Amino acid sequence: MLDDLQLLNEVYMKFFKILIPIFILVLIAIIFIFSSGEPKVLKVGLITDLSGKNSGLGVSARSGLTLAIDEINRDGGINNHTIELLIKDHQGSIDLCYSGTRELVSQGVNVIISPILSGMASTVIKGVGSSNVLIIGPTVSSDDLTGIDDNFLRVATPSSVQGVKIAEISIKRGDRDVVLILDSRNSAYTSGVAEGYIKRIKNTDVNISKVFEFSNSDEIDGIVDSLLDIEPGAIFLVADGIDSAKVVQYYAKEKPLPHLYGGSWVKASGVHEYGGSRVEGMIIADAMVNPKPQEREVQFNKKYFDKFGTESNTVAIYFYESMYIYKDGGTLSKSFDGNLVKDSILKIENFNGILEPFSIDKYGDGVRSILLYIIKDNKYDFYNE
Repeated sequence: MLDDLQLLNEVYMKFFKILIPIFILVLIAIIFIFSSGEPKVLKVGLITDLSGKNSGLGVSARSGLTLAIDEINRDGGINNHTIELLIKDHQGSIDLCYSGTRELVSQGVNVIISPILSGMASTVIKGVGSSNVLIIGPTVSSDDLTGIDDNFLRVATPSSVQGVKIAEISIKRGDRDVVLILDSRNSAYTSGVAEGYIKRIKNTDVNISKVFEFSNSDEIDGIVDSLLDIEPGAIFLVADGIDSAKVVQYYAKEKPLPHLYGGSWVKASGVHEYGGSRVEGMIIADAMVNPKPQEREVQFNKKYFDKFGTESNTVAIYFYESMYIYKDGGTLSKSFDGNLVKDSILKIENFNGILEPFSIDKYGDGVRSILLYIIKDNKYDFYNE
């Protein structure tokens, strides 16, 4: 009987020796699960036009940002946080842009990488208000935001530089009776381009006959009627590709076309597609595009096409780069505090872009090359002055 009890006791002891470590491991696992809580998430906001007139640009912005986020998440995120993209469609409406920005802030975004058009930048800034949300406007080039120490950064060069580049060609050509046509719906951009042109031609033989501003595409017919009376020596179109193409097409039906110029907006929104042969020879000021893409650009274009089935463009590239700029700032600061990330980005200063190296100055303004292009055979070629 005693032998049986002793044997039973030994069995129990062996059982507990096995059970106790298992119990401890289970307990540790339970503690870890409950202490870890929800997965660590970094929220990135995008507010853009996805269903309005400039929805094509909005889709490019979303695609470029999505590609960067997918890559960063595959590599472990930023500071062990997975990136979640929150998107709002403002449909080209300032009111929806403001309310959408407010919604993103209330949803706890750490950074808003938007907008595309300069005309929406002040609305996004107003929507963010006093919150500590950093804003990176990849393609915003308004001169109104230049040289200001705030929570707004950008990777584009101020728009006035485009006007200066076109003015220099206009001076060399000896243009007379130049007409500027500006879309006032994006006046933060268009006024900067116009101002750069006007300042540069001052005290030269180039003269401006008229400056037209429109806020509705229905006004274009009336503008063209006035153009036909003026018979300008050059037309500088600072509007989107659709409206710019309309001006050129309508004018060309009645009279031979004068010299045609455009800002980056006409190129980004495909004036060559809408204008056809009528816009051949138009000279455009825009950011650097490599005639022979380097390896980094080739790889990006392939990844972009494989994922979205379409060619990339400058908007997609700038939004892609902006996400990586934020990643670099967040990694260096080891924080998602808007001010700390901003300070880290400014400390880095120089970045290896897809198209070319570029920098961000102490005020958060992008410094990039602005070059001249000419539409030739329905493509954008470098213009040799």
